Amino acid sequence: MPASRIEVISQTVGIFAENSYFLVEPSSLEAIAIDPGDEADRLLDVVRGRALTVRFILNTHGHIDHVGAVAEVKAATGAPFHIHEADLPFLEALPGQAAMFGLASPPVPGVDGHLKDGQVFTL
Repeated sequence: MPASRIEVISQTVGIFAENSYFLVEPSSLEAIAIDPGDEADRLLDVVRGRALTVRFILNTHGHIDHVGAVAEVKAATGAPFHIHEADLPFLEALPGQAAMFGLASPPVPGVDGHLKDGQVFTL
């Protein structure tokens, strides 16, 4: 049987107008959240509205505009959070990043795995 086509849902969020994505396998409604940067409520509305099961949260890097909603999305979905090990200092510096822009600091998300070159995530 041929593989399903993955649907890409894009949401532009936050004061930095950062693009967050959901990769969705249509037949199972399993999803990967990528770069949930802000406005967790809006992102979770997509999850609830489409009845998605978020299996993974992946981040391209650890700047505040890309990780600001990770902790809330993780808490709501139970999905593990993965980011490259080299970006851990950015996560630890979230309070300082927020302060630079006069923002309240989002919670620093717990990391469940480190992204590696060639790693595959399956839905």
